[in-house]
Amino acid sequence: MATSFLDWIRILSWSDPNVRGSVYAVVATLVLIIGLRLLAAFFRRLQKRYESRIEEKQAGLRVQQWEVFSTGGFQKSIRFVFRFLHILAVLLILDIYVTLVLRLFPASEPFSDRYFELVTFPIVALFRAIVGYIPDLLYIVVVSALTFFGLRFLHLFFRAIESGAVKIPGFYIDWADTTYKLLRLLVLAFLLIAIFPRLPGADDQAFKAVSIFIGALLTLGSTAAVGNAVSGVVLIYTRSFQVGDWIQVGKTTGEVAQRTVLVTRLRTTPNEMVTIPNGEVLRDHVVNFSPAARQGLLGVSIDATIGYDVDWRTVEELLLKAAAATAGVRQDPPPLVLHTSLGDFGVGYRLVVKTAGPPPLGLLRTALGRNVLDEFDRAGVEILTPSVSVLRGSESVVPGLELDAAGEDPAG
Repeated sequence: MATSFLDWIRILSWSDPNVRGSVYAVVATLVLIIGLRLLAAFFRRLQKRYESRIEEKQAGLRVQQWEVFSTGGFQKSIRFVFRFLHILAVLLILDIYVTLVLRLFPASEPFSDRYFELVTFPIVALFRAIVGYIPDLLYIVVVSALTFFGLRFLHLFFRAIESGAVKIPGFYIDWADTTYKLLRLLVLAFLLIAIFPRLPGADDQAFKAVSIFIGALLTLGSTAAVGNAVSGVVLIYTRSFQVGDWIQVGKTTGEVAQRTVLVTRLRTTPNEMVTIPNGEVLRDHVVNFSPAARQGLLGVSIDATIGYDVDWRTVEELLLKAAAATAGVRQDPPPLVLHTSLGDFGVGYRLVVKTAGPPPLGLLRTALGRNVLDEFDRAGVEILTPSVSVLRGSESVVPGLELDAAGEDPAG
C-alpha cells in the first residue's frame, strides 16, 4: 500500500515532464479559449465601426445614374474582409497552439517538427513569396496608376475637342471619339506588354501555353471582326457619311441611325432597321444624299420614253409643266430636261429637278410622277413607244383617247 502511494506521488510529482506538460497544456487551452473570444469580440467591434462609418457617409460608387457599388455592397465587402482576417488569425493562433502543445510532451515532441514541415513551412514559404513579389507588385501598381491618369487626361482632352472647347486645325469633331478609343486601345496594349512579364506565373510553361492558345483562338476567330473594325475606322476618317445622313449602300437606302466601328445601321423609309457590316459598306459604293440636301440642291429625276411622232419641244414643255406643278421642287436652279437616248422606237427623256426638302425622296418622286402622268394625259401624249402601240392594236392607254385601225387619232 505504501509502495502504491509512493508511486502515485512520484507520478504526480512536478518533476515528471508529463505532469508538467499536462498542466501547461491546460493553461494553454484556457489562454486559447480566452484569446479566441477576445479576438472575435475585437473583429466584431471593428467591423461594426467601419460599417457605421460607411452608412453615415453613404459611401458608394456611381457612374452618372449607374450605381456600380452600393452602400450595402461596401458593407458586405467589409464583412467579407474582416471575416477573412478573423479566420486567418484563428488559424495562425491554432497553429501556434498545436505546435506548443506537441512540444510539451516527450512522446509527441518529435511530431512537432513534422507538423511544422507540413503546415507551418508552406505558410512561411507563401509569406516569403508574397514579400518577394512586392517589388513587382509595386511596379504594376505604379504603371497601372500612370496609365489610368494618362487615359483620364486623354478622355478629358478629346471630350473638350468634341464639345468645341479645344480646336485643332484639320481635326474634325466627329473624329474625337474614335481617336480616343484607338489611343486607349494602344495604351492598354502597351500596359499589358509592360506588366505581363511581372505577373505571377508568367514564366510558367502552362501559363505560356494557355496564352498562346487564347491568342491563336482570337486570331483565327476574329478575322471578319478585325476587317469590319478596320473598315469602320476608314469610313470614320474619310467622313463618307455622318449619323443622320440619308445614304444608299448597294440597294439599301435609309437614314444612318448608328455608326459603330463594326457595323452601320440604316433606318429605311418603312422604319426598318438594316444592319450592314462596315466591310460591306467599304466594298460597295455609297451615295450620300444629305450634303446636297443641306444646300437645297438635291436632285430628283424621272425617266420617260416617248415616240418619235411627238415633237421633243412638246415633251419638254409637258415635263417642265409637271415640275412646276409639284410642291417642293425648286425653280432656282430651274428644272432640266435631258435626252438620254435615241432608241429604235422612241426618245428617252429625263426630267431633273432640285429640291430643298430633306430625304427621303419617295413622296416627292411620287408627286412628280403623278404630275407627269396628268400633264401627258391632258395633252393626249402616250408615254409608250410605237412598237407597243403596234402590238396592242387600236387600244390607247391615254384616258379619253381612242385609236382607229391605223393606230391614229380619229379626231385628227
